[in-house]
Amino acid sequence: MKPTATKIAGWQIDKDTLMNPSFLPLMLPLVLVLASIGTGRTLAGEQFAPYTQKPALSSAEQMQAFENIRGLLREKDASLASVPKALGYPIHIEFYKDGRRVASGHARGGTPEQNLRKAVEKVSPLTGVSFSPDDSKLTVSLTLFYNPTPYRAPEPVRDFLRPGRDGIFLQCAKRSALLPNSRWLVKNRKPGKMIEIELEGIGCTPDDLLTGKAKLTRFDTVHLLQSSDGAKPRALFRGDTVWPLEDVTPEALEQFLSGTEGWLRANLHEDGRMEYKYWPSKDEYSQSNNLIRQWMTTHAMAELFLHGGGNWLKEAWQRNARYNIDHFLHVIPFPNAYAYYLEENKAKLGTNAVAALALNAIPDERARFSKEYDLTIRGIRKQMRDDGSMRTWFVPAELNDNQAFYPGESLLALALGIKEGTVDMKPADLKKYAEYYMGYWRNDLDRNTAFIPWHTQAYYWLYDLTKDEEYVKHIFEMNDHLIRCQLKEDAANPDAVGHYYVPECPGYGPPHASSTAVYTEGLAYAYDLAQRKGDTKRAEAYRKTIKLGLRSLLQLQVRDSNAWYMRNAPRALGGVRTTITDNTIRCDNIQHAIMAATAVLRYKAL
Repeated sequence: MKPTATKIAGWQIDKDTLMNPSFLPLMLPLVLVLASIGTGRTLAGEQFAPYTQKPALSSAEQMQAFENIRGLLREKDASLASVPKALGYPIHIEFYKDGRRVASGHARGGTPEQNLRKAVEKVSPLTGVSFSPDDSKLTVSLTLFYNPTPYRAPEPVRDFLRPGRDGIFLQCAKRSALLPNSRWLVKNRKPGKMIEIELEGIGCTPDDLLTGKAKLTRFDTVHLLQSSDGAKPRALFRGDTVWPLEDVTPEALEQFLSGTEGWLRANLHEDGRMEYKYWPSKDEYSQSNNLIRQWMTTHAMAELFLHGGGNWLKEAWQRNARYNIDHFLHVIPFPNAYAYYLEENKAKLGTNAVAALALNAIPDERARFSKEYDLTIRGIRKQMRDDGSMRTWFVPAELNDNQAFYPGESLLALALGIKEGTVDMKPADLKKYAEYYMGYWRNDLDRNTAFIPWHTQAYYWLYDLTKDEEYVKHIFEMNDHLIRCQLKEDAANPDAVGHYYVPECPGYGPPHASSTAVYTEGLAYAYDLAQRKGDTKRAEAYRKTIKLGLRSLLQLQVRDSNAWYMRNAPRALGGVRTTITDNTIRCDNIQHAIMAATAVLRYKAL
């Protein structure tokens, strides 16, 4: 008689084997796994196995998805037609009004229509806000989750998560949270803090992740945004569109500069005070300050005016400079009068340097601040030593750090002053200082890159004055080193391309808009010099690096298209975010970017 066979998980197993007691221990794990799949659960928690492939939505399906969402928001029992299959993935829906998140809902585990209905049913206004489903300007954010990756202790959470890219599923006991990638942007939090707060919301702590009591899963995401009813949806990467390298053009730079002018106008007060730092996610200004960065912003207003910006910039430059002088200038009257800028009982050589650059920037306005400028220059000269070094602090006098920054800024201020006839020195007087600090940089094991752009510009003008080829050698040596460690391509993080950080060069420090901008500014001078010397190979290497750096800055500027989650967009528009994962706007982010863009355009380095 032919044995009866049973098919289990694709295996043919005869009845005698199936009923054999010795086979049962082998069958039990398989039965449990099959049972877990059937119920959508595993022994470890939520079953996300069906969602490994990236969901695809055509343009028509994207539009249909948002029409369905808005239809259900207006009428929860609305009939739905052609619900895209991709909505069978875990989904999260958020609604924004005037940059403020007003409601959200999520769903998983059902059919596309079930998920959609469940997510919208969960929507309720957040505390203290209200919105109308019929508001045509209501922005809708739709996130689909795929490719789950479970967290495994003891890997640091900060290394496991990818801010702005990852969707997150947290589970603790019977409570869970499904968070879209946009949550990173809206809250502007670092991974560790983000997870700590969200775990607390479901009754757990970070320690529970290490013990296994809490589970963390990250997801790749497809993020779609519809800015208003009927508008074409946009696919976003980390809440923005990636700026293509081919779109880095002189025209794009001019538009960029127009945006920065708007930011300066919005953040300069009537009394001349410039805001230092702004947090768009909280709509709050920082109470901290940094006078060096403030004076550099004064300089940028002058540079933008000279580039062809609005006439209001000249008056703004004057008002801002007067505020800085009235509040911070400290004059030592005898025996030989000089001045420094005192902030919280600290006075730095670098402040004098950038203040001198700012006060000397507009030729037909120099007489307005000539007294303060002369006192400021005298302060710099007081700190210069016979061996070619400079003391970097006035107060406290015993401090002498930041040698990579302040002497280069000072050499630039003096060199430009000599060139413009506002400093009574000869170019040869600065030679020993240039030689001293090139030796300092060469002996620095880390070769601090912050040193390079300031000394590049100083030596550029000293070469212009003296035609001393040593300055050319110095400039090329420094900038050849600089361009080694720029992120030139990254398929996983295309929005990061162009910033100055790769793991092989830890001495460059973390990515920062101000760093990328000031390096790009210095490279524009190095490029022009390479062109003048007929060094086409080096000039082309610098040009390519400049274009990548500008791509990064264009990516970081706040525009209407990426300010959809910002509570007070007018305060942020035109500003430059600190990084792709930190939307903090600092005045020197904008200042360095202005100086970089105007230098690139002036020397046709693009």
